[in-house]
Amino acid sequence: MCTLLKNKNHTKMAIVKNTTPVIKEVEKVEMKVDKNIIINEVIRLRIESGFSTASIVKFIRAKYGYGNTYAYKLYNLASEQISETFNNMNNNAFRDSVMLMEGLLERAIAEDNGFLALSILKELNKCNQLYVQKIELEAKGEPIIINFK
Repeated sequence: MCTLLKNKNHTKMAIVKNTTPVIKEVEKVEMKVDKNIIINEVIRLRIESGFSTASIVKFIRAKYGYGNTYAYKLYNLASEQISETFNNMNNNAFRDSVMLMEGLLERAIAEDNGFLALSILKELNKCNQLYVQKIELEAKGEPIIINFK
């Protein structure tokens, strides 16, 4: 008597019932999944759910039965699109923050709150990289000034 089974690597196995069970590999069955579907799923998991790289690789291995190497390869293919999406999100968030600070600056000026207006203006200048940070140190009695842009 012979029973067909599938293991987690999608390999058909045959158990031949004798006096002792013997497992023989019958044939390798490959899963036919378009890698673009997996890449889109990886992008969704990373951006929307915040999965880490290791969690995504573990997910690919569990769901599709691929090994570590191919799972990392799929993640690397998706990483460029993930970076582009994060950059777009960050640019939009930065633009929104600057617009909010500009609105707060106008309100502070209208309310004659000079101290608040100056503080908001300093933060806007930092965002626009117009503000130079300065560190002053002293070494062996000599002043050292370091400017950062």
